[in-house]
Amino acid sequence: MLKRNKILIALMASATTLTTASIHAAETVNATASVTVQNAFELVESTQLSFGTITIAKAVGVQGTSPADPKIELTTQGESTATSGDVGTSPPTGSVAAKISSIVSGTPATFDIANASPFTVLTVTAAIDTDAKLSNASAGSSNGKFTLSAFKIREAGEASDISTGGNITTLLDGTSSFNVGATLTAESDKDYIDGVYSGSYTVKVSY
Repeated sequence: MLKRNKILIALMASATTLTTASIHAAETVNATASVTVQNAFELVESTQLSFGTITIAKAVGVQGTSPADPKIELTTQGESTATSGDVGTSPPTGSVAAKISSIVSGTPATFDIANASPFTVLTVTAAIDTDAKLSNASAGSSNGKFTLSAFKIREAGEASDISTGGNITTLLDGTSSFNVGATLTAESDKDYIDGVYSGSYTVKVSY
């Protein structure tokens, strides 16, 4: 019996020694944490906004009577509607409204996004400075210019437009694309020489 007690005491002492050794055996390391910020993503204009080829004739005899200006509305799906002006209020006899017609259909702009956050809502805004016009670089100062307005945006795969300042959502791979349509308005009392008329507008995409 005494011998067993001695063995038990020895085992307990050994366990105590191991426990004590385990408590005092510790290591410390200075670890590192990091995060990468990537607010930037890719936004590319893959197709330019074009209203195609048109013919235009200015109003005759209606100056000063607030005639409506002719315009072309280009949808995000590439459908365009030309609307001629009118002769305004109480026009003189023989007045003729400005007329605009489409010869070759236009195409909406297309923008592609890449390297954005997956399944993330982005806000799209399209705008033009109030003083900016589409003009012909070869024309004189009295030649007519065009104004852009009423931008519309449609995300790829969607069935309806959103107004400027609306939202789109990226895909799993952080990509998305959208079309931009707009309305082009001419000046009813101006002549327009043949040639290309161009100007810039701004498209902004943000988280």
